[in-house]
Amino acid sequence: MFQELGHFVGTILLGLPLALLFGIKREAIGATFSVGREPSLAIIGEKYGMDSPEGRGVLAEYLNGTVFGAVFIAILAGFVASLNIFIPLRPPWVQAWALAA
Repeated sequence: MFQELGHFVGTILLGLPLALLFGIKREAIGATFSVGREPSLAIIGEKYGMDSPEGRGVLAEYLNGTVFGAVFIAILAGFVASLNIFIPLRPPWVQAWALAA
């Protein structure tokens, strides 16, 4: 529920007005339509076609989220792991046994 609220606030209330302010017209509709996964691509592709401005917007969001999102999550996961905040509290022999497996 909170994730969908964040998608609404982030895309509709923040992303769409900023995109329109920067002069991005119909592409902004496709880019702020949803989280940009495969069902969103299919809906926009069926309704407007992928050669339309809306199709280009949703495809650009899909590609950016897939490529840059994966790199961002990889860097974030490495940084969070280096903080050593997820150290398991168990006896040393259990941890050594888990590492040996």
